[in-house]
Amino acid sequence: MRVRLLRSATAALLMGLLGTACAERDLATAPAQPATPAARSADLLGLGGLLGGVTRLLCPTGDEAQATTVIGPDGGTLAAGGVRVQFPAGAVADSQAFSLRVVPGSYVDVELDAAGYEHYTFATPVDVTVDLRRCGLLRLPLGLRAYYMDSETKELLQDMGGQVDLLGGTLRFSTPHFSGYTVAW
Repeated sequence: MRVRLLRSATAALLMGLLGTACAERDLATAPAQPATPAARSADLLGLGGLLGGVTRLLCPTGDEAQATTVIGPDGGTLAAGGVRVQFPAGAVADSQAFSLRVVPGSYVDVELDAAGYEHYTFATPVDVTVDLRRCGLLRLPLGLRAYYMDSETKELLQDMGGQVDLLGGTLRFSTPHFSGYTVAW
């Protein structure tokens, strides 16, 4: 009984630490209906993204970071500003120039492009790893995921999922196409 109480208290403390002050409601994607008292309480505890609606991760980015490289059928890596894209062999049929841009601002926004294409689809999905250590690991909310996003309107178009590595401070997700992405919960 004593161990169970200790675990419950520890879990409550961790939830409080993980969900403080690193997320902000994105008005463009917030639900249209007024928030219920339970939803307002969940946002205060850092649980809003788990109970409906999507909250973009507030994590100011300093300077813009970008990189461009040519990737061929053998695969390769593209990295800049704490974001790494791993292209497996066979993802690209012919040599192609790709660029990565970490957008400066209040959120974790990344633009991934293929030269000459508005959207580029891969033969095999590529892995994208986003370093979140600058956000403060103790302030990361539960349920972080990557979202495919319209880079101009900031509308969230598709939940891409993802795997958070709290020890490494990263979020990794796979994508079959290049466009804009953000981190939310």
